Amino acid sequence: CLVGALNVSGFVPAPLNFALWWLSLGFLSSCLMGCGGAFLLMYLLPFVEAGEDGSNIAVFCYGIGSVLGEVPVYFIAEELFRPTRLALQRKRCSCKTLTSLHSLVSSAPYVSVLVFSACSVLPIDITAILCAVLNVTFPDFFLPAIVGKGLFRTQFLLAFF
Repeated sequence: CLVGALNVSGFVPAPLNFALWWLSLGFLSSCLMGCGGAFLLMYLLPFVEAGEDGSNIAVFCYGIGSVLGEVPVYFIAEELFRPTRLALQRKRCSCKTLTSLHSLVSSAPYVSVLVFSACSVLPIDITAILCAVLNVTFPDFFLPAIVGKGLFRTQFLLAFF
């Protein structure tokens, strides 16, 4: 199992091994396109429901790992949608929804990304693509995504399970 190969006990101190385990699970849940729910149900929820020590740290690390899994999506979208980005910059985009989103995100990028990434309705993949298309810089995408998904969204999801 790929996830089992990530266990580096014996080489790394136990607390760091614990954090790496949950970061890795979060990353794999995010970068495997649509496996987030399965990873959440199979690994994280049973751990939290069992009342294990460090469950809050596990949830936080899982959330951070899942945001790290969106980094490739951001950079791939940035390259794929370069013509769209240029059209938006020149105000020659015919899509009214994209133009509206562009004005919203450009006026308050940090808050917009924070809300998009914390909202369980909008997938974080779409947020990463939107940020790349709408010229949101990487730090303005990554930091609020960590706060939105790593802190708010994961805690919100666990409150309902």
